[in-house]
Amino acid sequence: MNLAPDVLILTRTDDFHAFAVSNALRDRGVSAAVVETNRLAAVGGLAWSVGGEGPATLPDTGGRRVDVSAARVVWWRRFTGEHMVPDQVDSQARQFVAGECRASLLGLLATEANALYISDPEATRAASNKLVQLRAAKQAGLHVPRTLVSSDPVAVHEFCEAMDWNVIVKTVGGAGPRQPLLTGRLRPDLLQAAAVQLCPAIYQELIPGSRHLRVNVFGQQIHAAELRSERLDWRYPLDCEAAPTVLDRATADQLTRVLDLLGLRMGIFDLKITPDGEVVWLEINPQGQFLWLEGLAGMPLLAAFTDFLIGSLEQQKALS
Repeated sequence: MNLAPDVLILTRTDDFHAFAVSNALRDRGVSAAVVETNRLAAVGGLAWSVGGEGPATLPDTGGRRVDVSAARVVWWRRFTGEHMVPDQVDSQARQFVAGECRASLLGLLATEANALYISDPEATRAASNKLVQLRAAKQAGLHVPRTLVSSDPVAVHEFCEAMDWNVIVKTVGGAGPRQPLLTGRLRPDLLQAAAVQLCPAIYQELIPGSRHLRVNVFGQQIHAAELRSERLDWRYPLDCEAAPTVLDRATADQLTRVLDLLGLRMGIFDLKITPDGEVVWLEINPQGQFLWLEGLAGMPLLAAFTDFLIGSLEQQKALS
């Protein structure tokens, strides 16, 4: 018999958040299934028919088939990660297989999932682009650092000179989960023309201070933490001080406005507080990590996010 979960979680392998949340949902009496989307080539189990001869299914982590059309809420948690294609498949065929798995999965979801997405796949993809984020933050009225995205060595050098070299550099799209790149301060000796023109990067005004904000927005719920770190990028190593905090009303409204502009139902925001107390935008991750704040700051975010999913599920049931 196929599984018919209320909540379907789509993710990649070894995603702690997916399993923690699915277990919490089951503890609350809500049926949930986890599908690791990058394992389709390894386990099979995808099925779809144009005439609806049978249910459209995906394999869950236990090898069972999940009836996708039964889900009322789909948590679009992670759609990255290298596809796990059997070793005997050669390199060219591996790329083909991964592409076919991805296309089939997207087509199946587009035609069969009658669910509320947390968040919409296309909105999530677009919002992951930092240029799109920056424009939305500006439109929402947030203080956005002066920013240049460029691969023009002359334009970059002029921008850095205008900023008196108080400039950081970071990636536009990121290097992937296995190769995280830290935000770093730019020095004149690092600004090589050949490297600059190789690919665009984000060159941005350096915001001083040691007070950072990590803000988790689940629908209308806002759970903020203040992090204390002298490092420019506090993520590695994760040894900063952290404590829950309350955002001022104006900033909270601006962040929910950003979600509206980006078409998202949730988002994990990074902000910074200047020595003068001004809150400055840095970025949003549409599906960022948040459970680490349970241990570091004592914030009950697993329960909060589970409440958010259950509330979304109840809204869907009320509409049907």
